[in-house]
Amino acid sequence: MLLDSAFPAPATMPCAALAFHRRLAEWNRSRASTVFDAPDWLTSLQAQYRMRRLEHDFVGAASASVRRFAREAPSDPERFCAWFSRLDQLRSNTTDRLFGRLANDASQSQLRWYLEQHAVAEAGFSELSALTQQKLAPSVSTSSNAPFDAVSGDPLACLGQTLGDAQAREDTVWEALAVSNLMVALAANRRYAYHAAGALAVVELTAPKQRAAIEQGLARFGLSFDLLPFDFGTQQNWSWCNDVLPALVAQDPSAASQIAEGALSRLAASARYCERCHGELDQIRESLEALRSPVLIQGEAEASYAN
Repeated sequence: MLLDSAFPAPATMPCAALAFHRRLAEWNRSRASTVFDAPDWLTSLQAQYRMRRLEHDFVGAASASVRRFAREAPSDPERFCAWFSRLDQLRSNTTDRLFGRLANDASQSQLRWYLEQHAVAEAGFSELSALTQQKLAPSVSTSSNAPFDAVSGDPLACLGQTLGDAQAREDTVWEALAVSNLMVALAANRRYAYHAAGALAVVELTAPKQRAAIEQGLARFGLSFDLLPFDFGTQQNWSWCNDVLPALVAQDPSAASQIAEGALSRLAASARYCERCHGELDQIRESLEALRSPVLIQGEAEASYAN
């Protein structure tokens, strides 16, 4: 199945989508930050209610778009894991082309632009993983030997700092903000804990290809991936795919479809994000080539043809 056409984005105007996701991203930063009580607490409470409704509608639309396919997920733990492992085969032609360009022929400007978008889209992966772990650890520990790490400190407070550091630039595309907003919504709300587990697991499943492409692209310019402040969730002593998901489905078979919805929602959001980045790289290339091309005076051009 091709992700490009299977799960299209909801019909919306790009300017409206950008305004919405900028607003949601700003709220995510503020609610994850340490703040004193607002003087007008009732107004603040009403604003939080409005934003939570918007967040709920956003996640609901993302889940609804993949629900039919998510219901095909088996409820048997072993069969579910086999089904989940094949999600990496849900190809996006645009994503493949984007990774190929990053690895083989993207310019330094193009690669730098993509990494800036990536910093926004993937901001707070460690903190989001810890938040989800915090919600699921009691359930998993009673039904499995999955080696969950002990969560130290306050992941939500750390998330506020991380989201603040990954400030959205003026040229940040709304699809990058949408990926970040989706992950925060799933991890920060207990009702989406199973969805968050699926989304984090599918990142773990698909991240190696993206990392390999970025590493190869950076190596062309003598740069190392290890110098970048990115966390793909691959350096852990436990695995969402192999340790956590089987335990969750074994304990509650009905969790399988919710885990699948979270994974597929993340895959679809990532596919839309990669499609946008692929198109934007073309614009960056055209802009740079236009700057490099000499401006021909009409007489010179005619003289060259005459020769």
